[in-house]
Amino acid sequence: MNASDATLEAGFVADETVTAIQARYAKLSGTLALRPMADFYASDQKIHLKNPLRITESDSGFRTVSLTSVSSPTLAFDLVNEDIDSLQVNVSRLETAYSQYAQNSGSSGLGRSLANIGKMASGDMRTLFTALDWSAPDGHEVSRALDTLGPEAYDASARASLAQQSEFNLLILRRMLGNESARRFLSATSEKQAEADNWQFWASPYGSGS
Repeated sequence: MNASDATLEAGFVADETVTAIQARYAKLSGTLALRPMADFYASDQKIHLKNPLRITESDSGFRTVSLTSVSSPTLAFDLVNEDIDSLQVNVSRLETAYSQYAQNSGSSGLGRSLANIGKMASGDMRTLFTALDWSAPDGHEVSRALDTLGPEAYDASARASLAQQSEFNLLILRRMLGNESARRFLSATSEKQAEADNWQFWASPYGSGS
């Protein structure tokens, strides 16, 4: 029995699968609430849902059909057809869906790019979108992700790599100068010039090979 002040909830996902509610007999009177579940939803997607009720015999029907509040920081859902036999939910992803949480210009640009490809994402990109779209409702996890994926992060990584390469170049230069100095010294003080020419010296920071 579903009283007039009661709510019966059914979840759905992007491929239009909806949680089925089965019963031999039900007295319906309250509200059917539809809840979007965590999944990849394309921008401007229209989701047509079948009647979630699998009831052999029923008395009356729901007074209202509604959407539950959506805890997504980037997606909006709109119920445009409340007919129980032809439910339709429209999904929207604004151009500022991600960039609104950016902390700098680089992250903002990345956010706008993500919004533009939200309609055609495939493969691993869908996994990324799902993680972002169903992260913390206040958007702080989107902000952190943009910083991690943004150009500033790659720029910092590139600078670190260049600094490390500069250290390696300096070590190589010292090695070459050391070899040359040793060769000249031994050539002048011993008869082991041939052996001196074959000496090799290499220095690197402890643990740099890991």
